[in-house]
Amino acid sequence: MLSSRELKVTYKLLTAKNSTRIGDLSSSFNVSSRTIKYDLENVRNFLNKHEVTVYSKAGKGIWIEADDEKRKAILVSLESEGTYYDQSMRIQKALLILFVREGYVTAADLAEQLLVSRNTVLKDMRYIGKILEDNGLTLSRKKSSGYKILGDEHLLRDFFELHIQKCLSVRDVYLITNRIKSPGLSKKSIGDLSALFSDFYDAIEAEMIEIFEENAIVKLQNENIILMIIRLLITSVRLKKGQLIGDAACFSQGELSENYLYSYWASAFERLDLPVYKDELKYIEGVFSKNSDEVDLAGFTSALIKEVSERQAFPYHEDASLYTRLISHLTTSLSQDIMENPFNEVLLRAHYPLFQVIKEICRKHVKNSKILLNDSFITYIILHFLASKRSILSAMKVKAILICATGRGAVRLIKRIIESEVKDIEVVANCSLVEVEHVIKEIQPDILISVFPVESDLPTIVVDAIPSKENLEIIKETIASIKKIPSVSGDMENLLDFDSKSSNSEEVSQQIILKALEIYKQFEGYSIKRQLEFAFLSHILLFAHRYWFEKQYHNNKTLEGHESLKQIFRNMDIYISDAELEALLNYIE
Repeated sequence: MLSSRELKVTYKLLTAKNSTRIGDLSSSFNVSSRTIKYDLENVRNFLNKHEVTVYSKAGKGIWIEADDEKRKAILVSLESEGTYYDQSMRIQKALLILFVREGYVTAADLAEQLLVSRNTVLKDMRYIGKILEDNGLTLSRKKSSGYKILGDEHLLRDFFELHIQKCLSVRDVYLITNRIKSPGLSKKSIGDLSALFSDFYDAIEAEMIEIFEENAIVKLQNENIILMIIRLLITSVRLKKGQLIGDAACFSQGELSENYLYSYWASAFERLDLPVYKDELKYIEGVFSKNSDEVDLAGFTSALIKEVSERQAFPYHEDASLYTRLISHLTTSLSQDIMENPFNEVLLRAHYPLFQVIKEICRKHVKNSKILLNDSFITYIILHFLASKRSILSAMKVKAILICATGRGAVRLIKRIIESEVKDIEVVANCSLVEVEHVIKEIQPDILISVFPVESDLPTIVVDAIPSKENLEIIKETIASIKKIPSVSGDMENLLDFDSKSSNSEEVSQQIILKALEIYKQFEGYSIKRQLEFAFLSHILLFAHRYWFEKQYHNNKTLEGHESLKQIFRNMDIYISDAELEALLNYIE
């Protein structure tokens, strides 16, 4: 029996045209390479039963050799392959069960559905409660009745749009679209989707098939078909429970014909014996108003830029275009499809302090808004601030002082050469060796450029009387290191404050070791379990290594308490997952 991740690895191998690197798989699933290698043992055994061998070669990766017919046959067998639920899968499915079921759901019922004990369910529900709370929803618990999700209808639907998207694998998306295009080929279950939504899924799929058969699918080419199916399922569930997103006003027959898709969605509701409300059809199309007038967007955008600038001690407010870009993004986000930010994890790891600041400010200003303030909402805003930071730093000039014996004569020539050859530098003063300390104190430059060696805490570059090419390159490198211009892709400043991701393996090793020792020193006041002192140091070293290569432990657990431990990493501006924190606790008394 394959686990969910092993099924996905098998699917990747069967559908890949070329070899796949283990490192790419570990990044894709947020686990270590060692974990993927363990998974591959079961994958190999499964494929061996189908007379297919998994090949591997250092530097190339892993792959299988099989013709298309063989691959398709194995993909079909995958559909009936059993899976077991790990915690993240249990939480995913439990949330769907709570969403679909009417009324309260007992822990015993969930335990039976998830094939685990009642105690395991009770532990999982604590994590689910925290997840819902972070998204503005509440997990209500009633004695003898069980659990139920409560909250604003907009936030609830927005949360489950994203959640269902996360639950769908690449294979699921393939099956959904394939069943619509070729309904006679396969009626296999699509993960938990067609099983949990069985009362609604067949009727919705039948309408999608009809659209395709009537060649109306061409009109759907600019739409997100998967998102529309998800919204149809969500609307069906909520209407069944009597929960509307807007008013109970109906379309006239003439109004229905104005939108080429409304008649199909209305037909799906009629199949399900559900009412056809105007606002529900608008929600499916993604055009239903989310009461954006609740938020003063102009005031909020100005406050956001001002407060982030103050708390990050960086002049974001000097970028006039940031306001325009942000307000445009926020206005669009109120009506646009809610999609998971693909850079979410990377941005969280690389810019966690900025994430915390923006999230706190957003919560303060729009806490009662219909805006979905989840992690993706915040990380999209982060991208705008990173772009602004890059723009400001690119335009910002580094202030330099030129120093020679007298502060006259030679420095004029040096200044002319440097300013003509090096951009991003402004020579703000010339001075002699005698005047250096006074001028530095008065002007507060960023760097010193001198024809003589000078002792200073500031970056100092000694140049020839006529600066050589090498002198100019050193000045450029120094300016680049001072400005530290970020990459918007998220690879810029590692939270461990390593200088940069150098390709020099010796430098990387030194940086990792030094940072690990710095972290280790923070635990001097903690009592480490006897005979585990060396193991604890080794763990810290390996943690620093995992963090550098973005292989930190991750799961869906939320570690409650242990604030002093969490504060250690906050003080060092380190984003550490709860899974890593939990691992550290094994060494501490």
